Amino acid sequence: MLGVAVHQSTGITLQVVEAVRLDDLPENVRAALEREARSARRSTAEYVLDVIRRNVAVPSEREWLARLSTRRPVLRGDVLAARDEARRERDEELAAADRH
Repeated sequence: MLGVAVHQSTGITLQVVEAVRLDDLPENVRAALEREARSARRSTAEYVLDVIRRNVAVPSEREWLARLSTRRPVLRGDVLAARDEARRERDEELAAADRH
């Protein structure tokens, strides 16, 4: 068993019970994993498990799109108004700094 990974947004626990054999991977993939593991000063198995954990720690594209669909759309006018306000604040701060 390689270990356990918990998907951050769903709380689903994935238990890796089958051994992942590096010999079954294409040579270029295996070599890249081994190279990255050495660079991180970890065993290849530890590195692969970290890659899997990082992958399941972020929402999938489907989950991200579902979450995004529940939010209020950002309108172009909102963005431009926020930009203009931020620029005004910046200009006021710079002007105040120049007076001192």
